[in-house]
Amino acid sequence: MPTSTTFYRHLDTNYTPSDGEMPHIRAVIQENEEVLAEINAQIKALELARDAQVSLIQRHTALLSPIKRLPDDILSTLFLTLLTDANMEVSSRHPAVVVSHVCGRWRHLALDNPALWTSLKIYLTNHSMGSDDDYWIRQTKWRHHMVCACLERSKDCDLFIELYFHEDPLLKGPHEQSIVGLVGALCDASSRWREATFKVTSTWSKTHSSESPFWQIFDLNGADVPRLEKLALSILHHPVHDADGRSFDWIQLFNQRSGLLSGCSLRSLSLGRMTGIIKPSLPVRWGALTSLQLDGFVEYGALRFVLNYDAALAILGLCGQLVTCNLAFFSSPNMPLSPRAQPRSVHLPNLKSLTLRRTVPGRDFLSSLNLPSLEHLFLLNASEIAAAGNLVEAWIQAYGPQLKKELHINVSNLTMPGVASCMDCLPNIAVLHLDENQRRVSREAASLDGDFLKRLAPPCEEEDGNARDVVLWLPKLEVISFPRRATLITRQNLRMFMERRRKLCEKTDTSIAKLRKIISPHGTFIAGDNGIIVVDED
Repeated sequence: MPTSTTFYRHLDTNYTPSDGEMPHIRAVIQENEEVLAEINAQIKALELARDAQVSLIQRHTALLSPIKRLPDDILSTLFLTLLTDANMEVSSRHPAVVVSHVCGRWRHLALDNPALWTSLKIYLTNHSMGSDDDYWIRQTKWRHHMVCACLERSKDCDLFIELYFHEDPLLKGPHEQSIVGLVGALCDASSRWREATFKVTSTWSKTHSSESPFWQIFDLNGADVPRLEKLALSILHHPVHDADGRSFDWIQLFNQRSGLLSGCSLRSLSLGRMTGIIKPSLPVRWGALTSLQLDGFVEYGALRFVLNYDAALAILGLCGQLVTCNLAFFSSPNMPLSPRAQPRSVHLPNLKSLTLRRTVPGRDFLSSLNLPSLEHLFLLNASEIAAAGNLVEAWIQAYGPQLKKELHINVSNLTMPGVASCMDCLPNIAVLHLDENQRRVSREAASLDGDFLKRLAPPCEEEDGNARDVVLWLPKLEVISFPRRATLITRQNLRMFMERRRKLCEKTDTSIAKLRKIISPHGTFIAGDNGIIVVDED
């Protein structure tokens, strides 16, 4: 309680104390300051006592934590669930590093779990003009140390390696010795690679670019990678010149030193944009591949990426076991095949998924393929209507009736009659993605509207007294996505469309599939047990 004072009636007023009253006021202040200090000391002591009690309670509560009662084998399995593609970068945030720093028990389990250390995604920091060379080298050495630790802790388990490096050719590169050790450590463990991705863009100023550290990768041969099942390469090498100004033939060197491609277990191969010719003579066991992706290669002189139809057909003719294929063409869609192109007929009995990007190949290419098992078709072209529209129709007319799973097409390359022609050929498709060009859409391009939806779900007589019998498009459709711009469809149109399909499904029992999802600019419409749910609305 405050000390008593005779000045209560003057507090919070404009009263001016006399000279004689001043000492008494100072005495009251001093006395109450001493009381306040004592109270503060008591509060601090109570806070310390409270914190001690809270800590004691929390520490005892932690003893009851269910995770402490988990057996080691289950806890180790939970650690493995943390391994996702998004967080595999070699850093202090790597899941294996994080769990190994929680407590002694977790660290012991993490270090004793080799599978936890098998996934390595390595981003070599870009070195640019004006940056600190010493810092760059320290960062690379630290990553080297981390990689070596992971390789040691993974013991004899299969490895999943990703290495990314990009150096601006206009800037002076660092001394390559700073990454020699890191790349060398990876190559020393190549016998354990199961999946490997290398995406490198580089320029080196040495007389022979083959002396760059990345060439350690290409010094490997098939015997060095006996477990390698999946390989993705994207190696862009900017032209370099020797002291006499002569250009170094990187392409020739790549074609001479590509033994890495000949691994006996290789089943999935992705050749991204390459400085090197993609051709059938590469030492790939083409006949063993089940998955193939080709993105094209640099054509010197024109300095552009190319993958022509003749080379693609020649390679496909060697890949009789393919299940998935993804090709990016940069040629004119109607470019004829070379008369010498062999084989002219390619039979891929197991191919289920085909993706064609940038350019839809012409009829010569189409007629050369025999794909009896095709279920997924992705025509991700960026051509104009005049160049691509009728070719898209030709592909769908050829393979649409047999497609059962998924189709992805660019409707901004089609006219409305072209869209109708395509829809007529898809009696069994379950998933349809309708995409658009990101650039300006032609005035002739199809614009989807309510009439388009009526062909997917005709109105009943109660809704439209003039309703006529029409052939229902896409009777097996379960999921459809609409483009953001090339559509005049409203939110109400979509709700009505989904409701009509539900009624049609109920009437026909099995001949018409239930529409489960619509993805549109207005949101994602999901058919629930109690009605339509709309999520992700703009």
